[in-house]
Amino acid sequence: MELKDEVRSLRESTGMSRQEFAKYFEIPYRTLQDWELGNRRMPEYLFRLMEYKTRLEGLCLPKNMSAGKVTQVVGEPSINKLSHTAYLSNIGRYTVFRFRESRLKFIAPYSLERYDRVKEWDNGYLVVLTKYSHLDHLIDEYIDLAPILDHLVIDKDKFLRPIHNVEVSYD
Repeated sequence: MELKDEVRSLRESTGMSRQEFAKYFEIPYRTLQDWELGNRRMPEYLFRLMEYKTRLEGLCLPKNMSAGKVTQVVGEPSINKLSHTAYLSNIGRYTVFRFRESRLKFIAPYSLERYDRVKEWDNGYLVVLTKYSHLDHLIDEYIDLAPILDHLVIDKDKFLRPIHNVEVSYD
């Protein structure tokens, strides 16, 4: 396979359009178009860096992996459930949302005792079974991360895209 075809295949494996892919990698649209059409040759080292970044950020799976199947590829970074799992907990009056190296901490309702389990995750919107001090039973708590990420000036699409599920964890 020629490098121009590999560039197009990499982009297509992310599900992004040319415009989205160019914007994501901060390269001119016309440059990407020329690489894919073979009008210009992309430096091979740059292709390998882009391929590595897409795998590392969970934008696509390595070529020899199929959707829904998780395996360790020899010589490749481990892609497993944990790398796509975020964790929710609370510390005192704060909710803590952790994903990879990122940690978001924001004020929780005053009577929050603990989060029990995540019932639903929908790209930044959580429904969590929660225990409050003034209630003797668990109730649903709704958390929307989008406005929090916007307030912190974090690109929510880029941050949330690789998260496949969220679990409650107090480790």
